[in-house]
Amino acid sequence: FKNLPIDVTEGDITAVVAAFGRVVRTLLVPHKRQGFVQMTDIDSAAAAINYYTTVAPRIRSQPIGVQYSKHKEIQPNSRYPSNASSNFNGLATPQDANTVLHVTILNQRLPVTIENLHTIFTSYGEVLRVVTFQKPNSPFQAFVELSTIQSAITARQVLDGKDIFQNCNTLRISIASVKPPLQVRPGDPKARDFTSSFPFPGSSAPAPSLLNRFNQPPPSGHSSHPSHVLCVDT
Repeated sequence: FKNLPIDVTEGDITAVVAAFGRVVRTLLVPHKRQGFVQMTDIDSAAAAINYYTTVAPRIRSQPIGVQYSKHKEIQPNSRYPSNASSNFNGLATPQDANTVLHVTILNQRLPVTIENLHTIFTSYGEVLRVVTFQKPNSPFQAFVELSTIQSAITARQVLDGKDIFQNCNTLRISIASVKPPLQVRPGDPKARDFTSSFPFPGSSAPAPSLLNRFNQPPPSGHSSHPSHVLCVDT
């Protein structure tokens, strides 16, 4: 991986490829803003590379580069942080990856509706269900269920850290531990099932658009030398 954020973690780079196969080892090279992820086989690495030729990968809204590494496996190096596990910082492992995202709204100054969330996430795939909740003295939160893992990955990479409205209502997004399908009770004002005939109360009209609609980034090119170790770089 290239062009990584300064504060990137092993969990961040693992999450980029988690849906494509099992990660057996990672290595960060902070001063070069690079990282390496070793997967179990070439097919898993190839699936990730092929996907990111059409979708620009991001970590916390920052575009990163993904390409094959010239190394066949990651060798431990005492100078740089490395880990052989694929479960970091509470992020889901490939076995746990699903289509449900956990969304937290930070610096909230304006109300956020289910329709707002539906409009934002629809840019990256079909939104099936949304469940919102807020605990006392805690920020507004929601579970957003998309139709595919790829849609969830793209939405998380592009939207995490973005503001819904100018300088406020910041999105923090992680892979949820809740499994699909989300349970939505009929008539619940805090949840919505968009697979039903009339997902919006009182009509079948689509959700209103936000002033600041997010757009999916353009595709980026990548190297084409097969290996099951991927290099993330700036």
